[in-house]
Amino acid sequence: TLTGFKWIVRAPERAAGSRLVFGYEEALGYCIGGPVRDKDGIGAGLAVLGMAATARRLGAGLLARWDELERRHGVHVTAQLSLRHESPAAVMDELRTHPLAELGGLAVRERLDLAGGSDALPPSDVLVYRFDGARLVVRPSGTEPKLKAYLEVVASLQDGDLQEARQRAATTLEQLRSAVPPALRGRR
Repeated sequence: TLTGFKWIVRAPERAAGSRLVFGYEEALGYCIGGPVRDKDGIGAGLAVLGMAATARRLGAGLLARWDELERRHGVHVTAQLSLRHESPAAVMDELRTHPLAELGGLAVRERLDLAGGSDALPPSDVLVYRFDGARLVVRPSGTEPKLKAYLEVVASLQDGDLQEARQRAATTLEQLRSAVPPALRGRR
């Protein structure tokens, strides 16, 4: 979705018969669906307590359940960077004119420009770069002279080795995180 809970809570509207189970924003907001269609720390806290109770009843803890989810769905790690820039709009224009071909040694596999919107999203000043197992989303701040960069890395397990997948995800995330500032600051 686009940034903001007004978009996060609308995500199920795009898929008939679906419902919001959990949504979050990197700025530490959580929404568990239900009657509160916005950040709801109290509801999210109660949901975590419920998960802990269920895990305990099954003879496990929350971290064991986390491991189980990562074994099933892969290791997901994220990071956000804010980069001060005198002209974020100029950087976005430059990225549209001369798109990134690679970042941190990873080749760009797909680039999505949301300036004209998409099938699922309205027009927004957002660029999305997809790599094998990773994604970079870049947008200007709506309130300050800076760019916001959101990174996500997904590492699947190889031979069921969860620790190796975690290490690979962390290494890839750091590789991308260190490559973002020079890639964006070096423009206009």
